[in-house]
Order: sequence, then C-alpha cells, then structure tokens
Amino acid sequence: SFILGVMSGIRWLLLFFGGYDKPRIPTLILATILILMGFQLWILGLIADLMAVNRKLMEEVQLRLRRKDSN
Repeated sequence: SFILGVMSGIRWLLLFFGGYDKPRIPTLILATILILMGFQLWILGLIADLMAVNRKLMEEVQLRLRRKDSN
C-alpha cells in the first residue's frame, strides 16, 4: 500500500505542476492514507518480528533454568 500511495502522490504532483485547473484533493488524500497504512504495516511487522525473537530468547532462558534446577 505504501508503493500505491507514493504512486498516487506522484500522480498528484504531476497534475499539480501540469497546470490542471481542478485541484485533485481526493488523490492527495488517497496518497496520504495509503502511505500511512504502508508505514503502519511495516511497523507492525517489525514489532511482530521483535516479539518472535523475544519469545525464542525467553524459551531458551526457561530451558536453561530448568536444566540448572534439575542438576
């Protein structure tokens, strides 16, 4: 969605600097929404990856503690 937002933004810039009389505000709003959605999806993916790494580390710590307690 980020790429679609950038493409919509480029379209708006081309229309704006091309001298069209009608302002293309809906295109600008669409571009903004798509760029924000793409950024949010990227951040959520990063958070999910960090949570997965944290879970693996916690499992290793628990395993080491169990081994230590059993000895």
